[in-house]
Amino acid sequence: MKVFNRIILGLLSILMVNCADFSSKYSNVIENEKVRPFAVVLDKPEAAPGDTVHVKLHYYDAGKSVSINWQVALDYSINNYSEIGEEKEIRDLDHYIIPGGTDEEFSFVVPGGAENPLLLSSMIPENIPGVGNRSDLAAMLDTINWSQIPTEVLPFIDNFLCVIVLRATLISDMELDVTKRLTVRYSNKVDYASLGLQSYVNTNPKLNRIGIVTLNKKDATYHSDKDEILRAVPVFFDSLASTVDTFVVEQNKSYFLIADTSGANQIYLSPEGNLFNEQLYYDWFYTNLDASDSKWEDLIEIGESGISNDLFIVKLDIPKDHNMHNFLIRSVARDYRPEWGVLSARGCAYIEAKGYFEYK
Repeated sequence: MKVFNRIILGLLSILMVNCADFSSKYSNVIENEKVRPFAVVLDKPEAAPGDTVHVKLHYYDAGKSVSINWQVALDYSINNYSEIGEEKEIRDLDHYIIPGGTDEEFSFVVPGGAENPLLLSSMIPENIPGVGNRSDLAAMLDTINWSQIPTEVLPFIDNFLCVIVLRATLISDMELDVTKRLTVRYSNKVDYASLGLQSYVNTNPKLNRIGIVTLNKKDATYHSDKDEILRAVPVFFDSLASTVDTFVVEQNKSYFLIADTSGANQIYLSPEGNLFNEQLYYDWFYTNLDASDSKWEDLIEIGESGISNDLFIVKLDIPKDHNMHNFLIRSVARDYRPEWGVLSARGCAYIEAKGYFEYK
């Protein structure tokens, strides 16, 4: 087993690439212009062969007719430069989809048997020194009594993993490819509670609400006013999708968007068995729902120079053009476990809310 763990650690040493599913960029989403993806949320972000996974694609259709085709690559490998993944064993995802969904939201079954991704993965050797043939191992794990699993084999189960890739092709007046990785391993089959242990299986972060923080000073920044921002009480958008909240804004104050993700980042085990806290990353997008002919620089601006996207708070500059009242804010939270590199299960959450600016 120690030999097998060393093999996995060796793979990870060349796979330490933090590849985001989408570009981390603060964006103004303009009405009736471009189709833009925001997130693919998988429930579960890591799954075993035979598990059902729910898929939800969040995107902006720009008022256009969009058709979506889905494929899945059951093998994902890294090239000699250890940077670009190569997708192999490509299948039409329709083969595994459970009937009754839509192009944007559906469920599928992670294949098992001869199409078990752990058997097709280029990352896992056919014969694992000190462990055995991987086909025999996969067959054993498909039939094992998980209520009687010995605790000493848990590290092996965690480290017997691979990645598959879902690809959505959005077709409108142009084609746009969106990819999402899914980590495949048997860890979520273990009943950790009955063993008196904590589960470190990845789950999606929770994006509960979006709020606005107001500071009674002009030109405040997160760097210079962090403590005051964190002490301020946010005004949260109403959670009801049909409700549009009004925010009274003034020119001599500063505003910040806040993502309510309390308790979102999990503790996890590294391949070596050490405990770490997940990293969380946030992307923000907005849509101006009024005055579409206004210049971008006269509308909302999100973010400030020198601030990374691992903060749940971001600067919000209110519009200079006071003809803009109605707006929509979108936030995406993604987790990351650096020690697992490209094999890390990537949990994701998405939320959006509408608001109305009243200028005082």
